[in-house]
Amino acid sequence: MYVIDHANGELPSGGTDGKTARSKAPDATAHGSSQMPPDAVVRRALRDRLPSDFGHRRPLRLVWLALAIATVMLHLAVTQAILAEETSPWWMVLTLPLAVFTWPCFFFSLHELGHGAVLPPGRMRRIASGLAAFPILLQPTLWTAVHNHHHRFANHEADLDRRRIVGDIDEAAGMLHDFTNPFVILTLIAAVQLVFLSQLGAFLSGQVSLPVQRRQVMIELLIGVLCTIGASWLMGWKLLLCGWLPCAMAGFSLQNIYLITNHMARPLTTEADSLGTTVSVRLFGGWSHMDFGRHVEHHLFPHVSHDQLAAVTEGLRERYPTRFHERTLLGAVRRLFELPGYYLTSNVLADRSGTWRVTID
Repeated sequence: MYVIDHANGELPSGGTDGKTARSKAPDATAHGSSQMPPDAVVRRALRDRLPSDFGHRRPLRLVWLALAIATVMLHLAVTQAILAEETSPWWMVLTLPLAVFTWPCFFFSLHELGHGAVLPPGRMRRIASGLAAFPILLQPTLWTAVHNHHHRFANHEADLDRRRIVGDIDEAAGMLHDFTNPFVILTLIAAVQLVFLSQLGAFLSGQVSLPVQRRQVMIELLIGVLCTIGASWLMGWKLLLCGWLPCAMAGFSLQNIYLITNHMARPLTTEADSLGTTVSVRLFGGWSHMDFGRHVEHHLFPHVSHDQLAAVTEGLRERYPTRFHERTLLGAVRRLFELPGYYLTSNVLADRSGTWRVTID
């Protein structure tokens, strides 16, 4: 059985036993004749592939968050020892790559916590979300609300995370999505923070309405500011510049390479169509950080931790071989550099003048 959760879509209920009758597999074009949104059709087609424990919360996923905290703390400790001339600078050759490589796990852990895939609602989830969010300059409550809005309107005109459309009021912000200009460095290093700050400003000014309390947002904003100031004071300017800043810039860049490849090379839509608006990526073979690269699969089953989505991947490859888009992570990034930065129509990207146009699918 499945139940409906209005934030996350169709979920398997507690009574799911994995014995649901096999649905006839629709082909890559059959969804257009259905009365249901495309995502609902795909979920029905994949039900028979899902194991009986599919969708159960996975608290042990927090090990990835603990690993990220530990490697960053180790790197800062080593950097401090180097600055004090107590150890060889060569140790940074080991600790910096480790900290950078695990840095995306802060955001990816916050992502799964926000979807309820790790812990049930309550104090422990709030604490874990704070530990994941504040080190990367985000607020857990507002970010989760904005992200749930994205899932409801993924690559829809109402999506707060989408590319800009030629003629948008805030069209200038599209420069961050135009990979032909030097401002792209801001996208690679600080995409999440730049977008989040604009969304925070829009929420506080009343331009955007989200199902969160303004008081809670202000409290978390104050906590985040105090944590940032306090951590900076404790580190001191030398450790901040020589230890934290290089780690954060490289770590954010690695994290954001995943994020910018999710939807920006796919068309706009007017309905829930993950196969038509999303790309899945892989870093090494079939591996990606916390399996975050399974992004098409995640949009179909957003409440499920990414490590449970392998069965969905196989089902999509078998049933929707032409509609399911997969790329290597570097290949997906390279594709972005081949495209202009704005939507002209739902499936045509253009530069701001509209002279360079590329059709996407």
